[in-house]
Amino acid sequence: LNIRNEVGVSLDLTSAKVGLLVLLQILEQPFFAVPLRDTLNLNCWLTTILPKTPDAKGIVLKENTISVQDLALSIGCVDCSSPNFDALIDMLYSEDTKVKVVNFMDLLLKSDYLRIATDGFVETASKQCPHTEGYDPDSSWGDFAKEAFGGFGVVGASRDEKANYFNV
Repeated sequence: LNIRNEVGVSLDLTSAKVGLLVLLQILEQPFFAVPLRDTLNLNCWLTTILPKTPDAKGIVLKENTISVQDLALSIGCVDCSSPNFDALIDMLYSEDTKVKVVNFMDLLLKSDYLRIATDGFVETASKQCPHTEGYDPDSSWGDFAKEAFGGFGVVGASRDEKANYFNV
C-alpha cells in the first residue's frame, strides 16, 4: 500500500490573551544578589523563587484563562492519495471537533500541566543563569525544555526534515 498525502496547513490567529494569577515566594538573598548584567535574563529571576519541597511551593497558580479571538485553521490537500481524505478534512472542520478542542483546552488548563511545567522551569533555570553555581554555558533551550518537561514523558524524536506528508 503506497499512500502519500501532501497537505498545506495554516493557522491564522488574530488575537490571544493568557491570564494567570500567580503567587510567588521569592527568596530574599538570591533576589538581591541578581547582578545588573543579568536583570533581563528571566532564568535568573526564576532562580530566586523558593524551590518546591513537600512542605512548600514557591509558585502557586491561583487562576488561569486563555481567550482566543478569530482563530482560523486551514487544511488543504496539495497532492493526496488516501481514500476518503476529503471526509477527514470535513470532519476536522465540524462543530463537534471544535467543541472537543475547546473541552481539551479546558481540561489542560484545569490539569496539573502548568504547575508541573512551571516547577520544571524553576528547577532547571540555574543552568541558564550566568551568575549561579549551576550555570552551564553549553546548556541550550532544547536541553532546558527536555529537562523541564521530562515528567510528561516527552522524548526527543528525529524526523526527516524534508518529509512534508503524513498517512491517513
